[in-house]
Amino acid sequence: NPQWGYTRISGMIYNLWHTTRWRLGLSGDGLLLFYRLPLAGFAADRPIRYATEKKRNDAMTYRERRRRLAIGFASIALLSALPALAADDIRSEIEAANRMFEAAVSRSDGTGVAALYTDSGQLLPAQSDFVTGTEAISQFWQAAFDSGLKGISLATLEVENHGDTAYEVGKLELQGADGKVLDHAKYVVIWKKEGTSWKLHRDIWTTSVVPVQE
Repeated sequence: NPQWGYTRISGMIYNLWHTTRWRLGLSGDGLLLFYRLPLAGFAADRPIRYATEKKRNDAMTYRERRRRLAIGFASIALLSALPALAADDIRSEIEAANRMFEAAVSRSDGTGVAALYTDSGQLLPAQSDFVTGTEAISQFWQAAFDSGLKGISLATLEVENHGDTAYEVGKLELQGADGKVLDHAKYVVIWKKEGTSWKLHRDIWTTSVVPVQE
């Protein structure tokens, strides 16, 4: 009977409507709509999240992605800058060591100059064999002072670092008594980091002065 079926369905809808208790509530997850249905003699709450909560979560997710991207780009920029900052620091330390070298030469202090080299340091002067070790280096420079060397000016042109080793390319000027220029030269130094100090490990130079042809 169609009429009976319609009446029965209408009654079920009516009973469901009036036995369901709807309420709004707030929770840590946001605004929730709860409905209470009678199930086997007791009621059970079921939360329904509004679409607004999903939008809020989507917005939070979007902001979080942007925040993480910003942090990532900042970290990349910082890491990219670190090698340049480290190179600047090393160059400054080597230039400071060069000022100590100049000061020791101005005092005609062979021992003080040799102390700026590693224990296994070597000189590679022109027209000479290797000069190896602290004592030999001290004697070499002291002999140069006794021969009239009174001053040296060092100018760093290039520094490149590789861990505890660095190389320096530069130019120098040697002075005698009364500031007389004895020579212009270029040099390459291999530096080694010992503790907190950079020391000369290999030192080679060659004159830039063109010999006068007779």
